[in-house]
Amino acid sequence: MNVEENQNKENSSLVEREQIPKTPFYINKHNEEWFITMGKHIITHKYPTKEEAMDCLTDEKWFVIMTIAHIIVEQYNEHKKAIEDQG
Repeated sequence: MNVEENQNKENSSLVEREQIPKTPFYINKHNEEWFITMGKHIITHKYPTKEEAMDCLTDEKWFVIMTIAHIIVEQYNEHKKAIEDQG
């Protein structure tokens, strides 16, 4: 195995990404930690297992809802500012 093959093997074990069916969310693994994302935004804490990360969508509903609400407000404000800056 050459250096490039070894690096590819290491990188593939560091990052995993899988869409959660019937949701706009993805479950991600990076450096042995699992978390949920929506687009480019991380919407949960990091967890040691995939199951714990998935459970947070039901166990920590309000945290997830408030995080998404914050993202929407932030994007709205950025969009509004961009429109104001144009004219």
